[in-house]
Amino acid sequence: MKTMTTAKFKPKPEYFDKFLDALKLNAQNSYILTRDENVLEIWLKNSIDVLAKQQPGAFDWLDRQVYMLEEYSPEERHNRPFTAFVEQEPLISKGTINLMRSILITLVLIATIFSFSKTSYAETTYYACKEPQKIKARYVSVDWSSQKIGLDKKGLVDADNWSQHSISWVHNAIQQSDVIIKSEPRMSLFFDLTSETLLLTILDSETIMPETSEDWAKFLPAYFQCKEFF
Repeated sequence: MKTMTTAKFKPKPEYFDKFLDALKLNAQNSYILTRDENVLEIWLKNSIDVLAKQQPGAFDWLDRQVYMLEEYSPEERHNRPFTAFVEQEPLISKGTINLMRSILITLVLIATIFSFSKTSYAETTYYACKEPQKIKARYVSVDWSSQKIGLDKKGLVDADNWSQHSISWVHNAIQQSDVIIKSEPRMSLFFDLTSETLLLTILDSETIMPETSEDWAKFLPAYFQCKEFF
């Protein structure tokens, strides 16, 4: 499913033009908008997996620009990202579809993003979580308004425990009978919101029958470092 992403920045006054030029050069396939002291980048991707592959390079680039940016808060740091799935695109002629699609979705997102207060959060936040030295990521979706959480885009469930600093829940793929997916073991998950780390522990041995020491190692807790999509 396609995703639309926005990232809001607030350059320091003395670096506003320099940051704007750097962003234009780095993000030539994005819409770049300005309003008052804010800069907004908006772009469309064909899937969340495509977005995930671009995350390391995007974070590296942002790390080199932070000296030019104001920090919104200790939690948000130097940008306010927002990613959403595109459920529908306008039915218009092929000659104008790219232009109108971008303009219409952009206007809606601009109205949403610039209405946020400094302490507000997007309704749903998406994280890509990876184990050290590994490429494959697991994805965590957090719906703040309903206090639901999901793993790997397989639907949201009620959290067993929800606090300001952490969320814990149980993931059981077998229970999701409305979607045909590969069988997985039942897992306990703990998401630390402060350090943005995910702890995953397999709860049973019925789905994966351990036969070797490597099999048993799968039942040890796995730690993932997570980064928010933007």
